[in-house]
This record gives sequence, structure tokens and C-alpha cells, in this order.
Amino acid sequence: MEGFRYNDLMRWKEGHLLAEHFVGAYFPSSGEYDLDGDGVTDLVFYEGDKPTTTAGVQYYKLGVDVNLSNKTEGNLSFFLGMTKEFNENRDYLYPLPSSELLLNSNLTQNPNWN
Repeated sequence: MEGFRYNDLMRWKEGHLLAEHFVGAYFPSSGEYDLDGDGVTDLVFYEGDKPTTTAGVQYYKLGVDVNLSNKTEGNLSFFLGMTKEFNENRDYLYPLPSSELLLNSNLTQNPNWN
């Protein structure tokens, strides 16, 4: 949770994990959730019409904004319809900007970024 997961995966040569859909926390149903235990709602999962909103609360419509593994309960997952891809032969390196390649003719593009 330090914000370095991507860097860790690149360092460990585990980039293929980025192509998998990650699974988040378990939620037993739609409803309001106090994630930090301070007695204030932080998160609302809803079905149907969006409830009246409160500042500082995140609202997600089940089946549209987020998915739960068993439709109305289960582990949280985002972007299930998105195809994710990680090319092991290319994606551990970023492409060099074309402006840098033009400035220095001794540079060549990183492998498989042509």
C-alpha cells in the first residue's frame, strides 16, 4: 500500500500479474460501509438509482462501476470487461521518446517498441 507495487512487479519480473484482474476486499452485500471504523460511512455500493450523495463518500453502482464476484456479494473487482495485456518481451522497459531519439543518433529504441 505504499504506492510502489508497479515498481516491485517490474523489479521482480512479475509483470504478467498486471494482466490479471485483481480481486479486492470481500463485501457481503450492497449498502453503506465504514472502512476505517470511525462511525462515518466511507463507501456505498448500490443497485438501482443512485442514493442522495454525501461529500467525502464514494458511490459505486454494482454491475456498472464495480463488480462483486457473486453479483450481489463477494470480492470487489473493477474493469472486468477490459482486456489487459502485458508483453514480457517489451513492457519491462519504456519506449524512448522520439524527441530523444532525434536529438541523439547514437540511441536506439528499446526492444520491440518499434
